[in-house]
Amino acid sequence: MRHSNIIAAGPERDRALEMMEQVLAIMVAHHDDEGAIALQAIMERTMGTHADPEQDGEIWDMIETLPHFTERVLYLHRLNGLTISQIARRLGLNRKEVAERLSLDLQLVRGAP
Repeated sequence: MRHSNIIAAGPERDRALEMMEQVLAIMVAHHDDEGAIALQAIMERTMGTHADPEQDGEIWDMIETLPHFTERVLYLHRLNGLTISQIARRLGLNRKEVAERLSLDLQLVRGAP
């Protein structure tokens, strides 16, 4: 039996991804860069990415210098197509905070060279 690379959408996958986001935040806070990169790769494989961050490499390089949650908001929105509500639930933030971070992120992206 062959397994798919992407776990079927549903509440179990959503909860697993929420938990992975919490672990990712802890890894970032403790400067575990190798672990964070590995976990992000697992998360992206689980979610399936809708866009290619390599396409706008310079912009994503700039975004990766932002605080963790600010970067994740834009990443989840632009690359994975999540809504503000979905991002808020995934990251454990309120909708207003996500909307504000996303607005600032988009201003940054639009102002990038």
